[in-house]
Amino acid sequence: MFDLDLYRQRIHNVAVEKPNEQTLFDLHYGQFYHLAFENIDIQLGKSIDISRHAVVYQLLHKLRGGYCFQLNALMLMALQHIGFKVKPLLARVHLDKVPSGKTHQLTLVELNNRYWIVDVGFGAGGPRFPMPLEDGSICHHPTANFRLIKTPIWGWMLQTQLKENEAAPLWLNSYSFDLSVVTQADLAVGNHYTSTSPQVHFTQQRTVSLPTENGRISVKNFILTRWQNGEKIQEVLPNNSQYFEILSSEFNLKITEKYSQLKPISATVEQ
Repeated sequence: MFDLDLYRQRIHNVAVEKPNEQTLFDLHYGQFYHLAFENIDIQLGKSIDISRHAVVYQLLHKLRGGYCFQLNALMLMALQHIGFKVKPLLARVHLDKVPSGKTHQLTLVELNNRYWIVDVGFGAGGPRFPMPLEDGSICHHPTANFRLIKTPIWGWMLQTQLKENEAAPLWLNSYSFDLSVVTQADLAVGNHYTSTSPQVHFTQQRTVSLPTENGRISVKNFILTRWQNGEKIQEVLPNNSQYFEILSSEFNLKITEKYSQLKPISATVEQ
């Protein structure tokens, strides 16, 4: 059984009524702004268990964050429990020159004969609201705009237009997906590759992020960056036990492991 009361406490007591559009937006807001995107367990050398029990334990009981195979799995469970008709999808990430394999999980919601994309697992750069699955659909936000378009090669493409780059407000490809069936085995394969392959950034660097109303806060290795109203402020984090203390206070994480267990990373300033 999914503990809806515990979930609501974790996302700051968002009201849950019926499986309607308002509830969909409220749940997205509550989880997106309060559960951090992070890969600290991968950097601790732990395997990532995405079974229902493990996801609930990690995010609700241990008071930790996670990445797409955990965060969007939790959202899917919550939506299912409330009565939404949902299914998982897998996407290719297009942030680099070469698109990835299908290594990003998101959620498709069917509501009143209309389809929506819900994604609380793409980090602070993900869409700020549920998006209707319609060609040209745009989600406007003070920090960035998001658009869904249909492409002949990749299927559906989520694009991002960053407000912090107003001099060149280009639509940048974020990820692509289709609506084909995704099984638990598909998710397990994607999760295993994403959390263990030396070729992906989750195994190469520490990543933590959380959106704010007017920007975002993120950590990449030893650099903490705050985007606020288009301004960027950075600071270098210490290479000692205070590192976890800062993550706990800034991102509302309860990290009980020792800092010395983390994979070593050169403490150089990264822009």
